[in-house]
Amino acid sequence: MNIVPWIGVLGDFTTLTGGIVLAWDAINKEREFTHHKAIDAVREAKAMGGLIIDVKGVRITDRDDVTRVFVRQTAAQAIWGCCFLVAGFLMLLASRVLEILNSKS
Repeated sequence: MNIVPWIGVLGDFTTLTGGIVLAWDAINKEREFTHHKAIDAVREAKAMGGLIIDVKGVRITDRDDVTRVFVRQTAAQAIWGCCFLVAGFLMLLASRVLEILNSKS
């Protein structure tokens, strides 16, 4: 059984996964904005004066901290999406090279 086509299929699937991760991040921007406003509203509420807000490992003390939470989340998703795209591209490239090498023999 020739494994070369399966490397190509795996590369296609990995590239698709990377594209989905990046697209999902773009789609979730509106929900992120809603969460941002909600966290900011809680932070600014006078009745919550002594409350410590911690979101995904970041302590919220001012407006910039709220933004930092979502920037970190977006950056992490972008890194994962990029890694999937690069891995998929390398597998596709490897399958093409192997196809050329196998066709000459």
